[in-house]
Order: sequence, then C-alpha cells, then structure tokens
Amino acid sequence: MRVHNVHTRELAAPIEDCAALIDDLASARNRLWPDRSWPAMRFHPGLVAGAHGGHGPLRYVVQELDPGRRVRFRFTRPRGFHDAVHEFLLEPVTPERTRLVHTLSLTPRGTARITWPLLFRPLHDALLEDALDNAENALCATRRPPRSRSLRVRILRAVAARSGGVTTGPQHEPVTGGVIAPAAMHRPVSFTPSYVDRFVLCTDTDTDAGPRQWATAAFEEGISRFDRDLVFTTLLGLRPAADGIPGSIAGWAITSEDDHHVRIETSSSGAVGALLIERRGNTVSLTTALAFSSTVRAAIWRVLSHVHRSQAAPTLRNGSEILRRRAGTPG
Repeated sequence: MRVHNVHTRELAAPIEDCAALIDDLASARNRLWPDRSWPAMRFHPGLVAGAHGGHGPLRYVVQELDPGRRVRFRFTRPRGFHDAVHEFLLEPVTPERTRLVHTLSLTPRGTARITWPLLFRPLHDALLEDALDNAENALCATRRPPRSRSLRVRILRAVAARSGGVTTGPQHEPVTGGVIAPAAMHRPVSFTPSYVDRFVLCTDTDTDAGPRQWATAAFEEGISRFDRDLVFTTLLGLRPAADGIPGSIAGWAITSEDDHHVRIETSSSGAVGALLIERRGNTVSLTTALAFSSTVRAAIWRVLSHVHRSQAAPTLRNGSEILRRRAGTPG
C-alpha cells in the first residue's frame, strides 16, 4: 500500500522571503532543518542536483532542485523503502503569505511494512513538525515554544540514540542520577521496593510551583494518557485510575504530600509502583520505586528499565518547560 505523508504550515511572509528555507538546507545557514535536536541533513558536495547524503540512517539523493521553491530527494536507504521520495515545496497563498509543504511518498516492502508505522513514521512526524516550527520562528513575528514530544517518540529516540540513529541537541538544565539502593530513599513508600532509581534536575525555571504542580506537569500533562497506559498498564500491569480524579495525579493516588514532596502510588495483582517528586531550592528530584509479584512483569521491567532511565531527564525537563511556559518565563 502506498504511503502519502504530508505536513504543511502557512507562513506570514512573501515567498521571496521564504526562499532561503530551501536554498540553505544542509548548510551552515540552515534555518529549516531541526539539526539541534535531530540528526543533521548533509550532502556532498552540497545541496545540488545529484548530490548524495541524508540524515541519520536515512540515505537519499537530490533528485530535483528548483532554487527557492522546491527540492525533491529520492531514497536509497533503508531497504524496503520502495519508490520512496520526500520533498519540500514553497507555494504562494497571497502576496504576503506562503505555504510550506513537506511530502513523503513510499511503498513499504518487506520489514519496512513493520518499521515504517512503528518506528519511522512517529519519528518522521515529530521531526517534520519541529522543522515547520523552525520555519515559522525564522519568518514570523510570534515564536512557537519548544514542542512537547510524546513518550512514544522519546522512547524511540532513546532506542535510536543507543544505536547511533538519533543525536539530541544541547540541554541547558543538567540531570544526574541512576539506580539506588532502596535503603537510600529519602522518604519511605507503602511497600518494600525491589527496584528504585532517583534523578535530580537542577532547574532555572522561575516559578513558585510546588511538588504537586511539578508532578502534574511532568506526568499528567507532559505524557499522553495513551503513552502512560502503554507502559504502566499494558507492559507492567499497573492499573492507574482515570485522569482528573481528586486526590490523584495521572490516575496515581496521592499517598503523601507536604511543601517539599508529593508521593503517588498505584498497584495491581502483579506489581506496585510509586513516584516521588521532591522540590528543594533550584532542584527537583524524581524517584521511581517498583515491586513485582509477577515474574513476567519483573522480566519485562528488566528490559524496560533501561529505556525508563533514559527518559527520566526528558520527563523532568519537559515538566520544567511546561511550567516555564505557564509562568511566561523565557526559555
């Protein structure tokens, strides 16, 4: 079945002012491709017809180039991307407005029938929306804030990064931490955990938000319900309640709270979990504690925990960004 994937953005600028978005791709003057947070687009000897290059593990050739208007690339890799092309196109809407369109067309074959919908499409969609945000920020008076990525995309990026497929841009708020002994927990939970990790964010977010607000921003707002259910319910067997229930955050019951911390917990017949957010000064910490009575869930967690730890820093930074935007504080 043929895939036809389209992303568009209308820009408040005449087409002549937008031309450099196309012409400066894969150069030091690039303002379109989101190379601060995704693999850079590169070509040898540059953006000219017939040049070979690509980004990350994706390889393609510049098939057609209409300077300042359109560039089309033909894929040569990965395998299974049959008759695959992608292109950027600028088209005038009015004398003062321009539409930027990205189109990807391919026929997935072999393993690509699985890797396209499960791996490549979510990453492709996230990258393209970042690119269109870049275009809008470069040409329009109002600036879009950084886009929050879904947990699914963050997990896929983490997996790809471990294999060298995705490199992330600079992060200005440092996060440290890792697995700790249960006895090293700052505050107890209502069960005896078999796994505990703790990560600390040093934040410059100027906000009076307390631990409950941080937990809500990071978990309930920063991670979609679909993604939370995929990890906690489908894979780990936990049973959080619905969002928005008083006395809970993201469906996890608040079991302890004061000015410096909030602890939320949920359980099922095979597992029990707790998340602890602590706020002191310019630091915010996230502690995850889990215990399993199901050997199957415990085995799943041994694999999933590596991805979980890679996502602790983005989860905290995402919560920080949500609170920063809410407070109107510049990033």
